[in-house]
Amino acid sequence: MTDSTSSMACTNFLRLPQVQTRTGLCKSTIYQLESRGLFPRRQQLSARAVGWDEAEIQQWKASRPRLEPPSGDPRPSEDPRTLEKPLMSTASATSAQRQAPSKRRRS
Repeated sequence: MTDSTSSMACTNFLRLPQVQTRTGLCKSTIYQLESRGLFPRRQQLSARAVGWDEAEIQQWKASRPRLEPPSGDPRPSEDPRTLEKPLMSTASATSAQRQAPSKRRRS
């Protein structure tokens, strides 16, 4: 008599936060892709818990195309549109304070 559990591979299940971390996808995207058959199906683990087979998630990740910029793409290291600009420089703020009329009571 053979033990059926010894011949089965041990399956690790990932819960939703782990799947999100490993794939970089948000919850709604995971469920949307799953409903369209483009993402591994979740398994019912208990009455109120589901999980995804870790090996299936790894296979899905490996099957995704990797997008890389062309080798001759001259991209700046920082996007100037994302850099924050101060509203007013310190020097401008100081001179603006000096130019403001003072309110002295004259007696």
